[in-house]
Amino acid sequence: MNRPVGPNAKLFKSRCTVLVRDVKNAPLKVKEWADIKIENKIKMFDLVLTYFKVEGRKHLVWAQMNSSYRSYRHLLKKRYFEPYDNPEIARANIPLEMEKEDWDYLVNLWIDEGWQKISQQNKMSRAANSIIHTTGAKGAQQRAEEAFEQTGQEIDRLRLWELTHTRVNGQACNEETQEKLVDLIHFRIYLRNYHLK
Repeated sequence: MNRPVGPNAKLFKSRCTVLVRDVKNAPLKVKEWADIKIENKIKMFDLVLTYFKVEGRKHLVWAQMNSSYRSYRHLLKKRYFEPYDNPEIARANIPLEMEKEDWDYLVNLWIDEGWQKISQQNKMSRAANSIIHTTGAKGAQQRAEEAFEQTGQEIDRLRLWELTHTRVNGQACNEETQEKLVDLIHFRIYLRNYHLK
């Protein structure tokens, strides 16, 4: 788990998002984050260094930037492309402050057969996952950090799973998740009994 945690995590993520939304830093006319030039990534990392003490953690900063970059492109697709049944109508409705060339590139990418096939496979995979987490935007690592701050003790993976898959009332979001939660509780009891012998 290499996600930012702690009191400045939200600010750090926000700063990374601002950097990757600037096409001078992270051009939109590439298929994915991996295709952005290393010089651009180094420049963005150096900009992050002016705000945060992250020396020696370049790969972790870039992982967050990758996540922010993908989220931004997903937002563009969801807000400005998907509402239209016809890609040409979507193409004509260029988002504010975006260059036509960048928007044309994204529309062409999203209507590409190969892209469509991968997108459909990913949708099916997400739909098949019936175990629902309740972490929201925080993520499991941040929840573990908060639990440590409250109790002063590290939590184990079973407790973390329980924290990230239940509501405030202790119940899971759906039946399948509740069944897994009960299985984990039984497993925890088994482990305690096994270690006591």
